[in-house]
Parts: sequence; structure tokens; C-alpha cells
Amino acid sequence: MLRFLSGIPVLLAGLLAGCVALPATETGRVGQRRIEYAQIGHGSPVVVFENGLGASMRHWSEVFPEIGNEATVFAYNRPGYGGSEPASTP
Repeated sequence: MLRFLSGIPVLLAGLLAGCVALPATETGRVGQRRIEYAQIGHGSPVVVFENGLGASMRHWSEVFPEIGNEATVFAYNRPGYGGSEPASTP
């Protein structure tokens, strides 16, 4: 039983690692909708992180700051994900 319980902190650390927020996260308006985004870095090239399969921009938390050391990086949450308002139309 103690052996089983000793693995719980490792499991929790793994689960919480996915909850890391991107640096410089903000919300802004695009038309009438609030969109959550993050942008860091400067200069060229510009790298845009696109989410898919129901993921949020937080899935980029490990590579976002690293690439931001070399380029301007931008990520956003699609409507209805993260802090972005859901869309009323497709």
C-alpha cells in the first residue's frame, strides 16, 4: 500500500505540468469576441502556434518560451477554449 501511495506525488506533478500558463497571456477583443493570446520575443521570424484536436495554447508551454528567445512567438486560444469566448456561429 505504501508503495502505491509513494507514486501519487509523481502523478500529481505530471498532471499539474499541463496546467502551466504561457508567459505574457492576455485577452483582447476581435470584433465582438474576447480572445485569449500570448506574445513574446521580437524581430523576425514570427512563429504562430496553432492548436488543434481540442487543445488549448497551454500545450505549447514548454516550447513557447524557448522559441521566444530567437523569434517573435504568438499563440491564441480558438473560440470556446481556454479564456476565449465561445462562438455563436461555426
